[in-house]
Amino acid sequence: MDDEELWAALRLGERAPDGAVEAVSLRAPGGVVAHLTVGAAEPVRFPYMCAAKPIVAAALLRLVQERPETSLGDPVHAYVPELDRPGKREITLLDLLTHRTGITREPIPRGWDEARIRAWIAGSPVDTAARTVPRYGMFTSWYLVGLVIEKLTGTDRVTAVHDLVLGPLGLRIGFGPPAHHGTPPPPVGVLDARSDDPRPLDWISDPRVLDAAWAGTGMWGDVAQLAAFYSYVLCPHRPHVPGSLARALAQLSDELGTGMTAWDAGGQGWGYSAGAYTGSGWVGARFAFPAVGVDAATGTFGFADHTNGVVMTYASNLMRLSTPVLLRRRRIVAAAYRLAGIEAFP
Repeated sequence: MDDEELWAALRLGERAPDGAVEAVSLRAPGGVVAHLTVGAAEPVRFPYMCAAKPIVAAALLRLVQERPETSLGDPVHAYVPELDRPGKREITLLDLLTHRTGITREPIPRGWDEARIRAWIAGSPVDTAARTVPRYGMFTSWYLVGLVIEKLTGTDRVTAVHDLVLGPLGLRIGFGPPAHHGTPPPPVGVLDARSDDPRPLDWISDPRVLDAAWAGTGMWGDVAQLAAFYSYVLCPHRPHVPGSLARALAQLSDELGTGMTAWDAGGQGWGYSAGAYTGSGWVGARFAFPAVGVDAATGTFGFADHTNGVVMTYASNLMRLSTPVLLRRRRIVAAAYRLAGIEAFP
């Protein structure tokens, strides 16, 4: 199948405004089924945003695997002293990875220094209901995960995540100052119901944000590299993968509970592990197979489907409203699976 046929099958770029870039990759037993970028020449390095959270989670999980004195039950304030205060002393490392901290502040940290971010989070109100019903957060929990990783390793989060995950897996994923990693990602736009033209969401590609390397939101790369990571989630135990990293990657597939809600999910509940979504609901209504992964506000997502041995990633630089994002995801996933000879939405 050539690019035009693949483009037509997936309907990428359909009704997309100028400047929008999309890409999809599907790997199934037997090889790559689909790989296409629309709107720009390849390779495009997209901001992964939250779809990269499992990478950072794997770094912390590996550290816990390697250090008998460290546990996911450890209080976060043992590593981040600012949280040694009422309402936050009980928060554990596992709570960070499962969005159960109850911390309600989600700062957009452009131009903020580390001290201000820590103080803002430490002074946040706590929603005690979220301690039992996880509520997905974009920034705060993974920012704290990054601080814990720095405390455990004695180095900065960029170096630590590279040494613990990206390097051993041979992944060429940008994290940290763009000058270290080549071309930065394209600008991100927001498309809402009031206009057909996207407005800039410039903080995502702001050099100050990229330079700061916020854990879980500051990575970027092409869809093939994101797919390569999720292929290790699908099959972590390989000869060249250190045992502690393989066990950490496998933990991402271990469902710990259900009922996670997102910021605008309208009460929908999804399964979750220590660092990822699990189950099928988060991919789309009536998706037939459990999938381990995470999505992002731009619609970017990645997942591993253990049932079929499939890895799928999609990336975009256009943020849409939640309902159009979910409908678009369902259509693209259904089309990609059909190309692989699999019925995804029976």
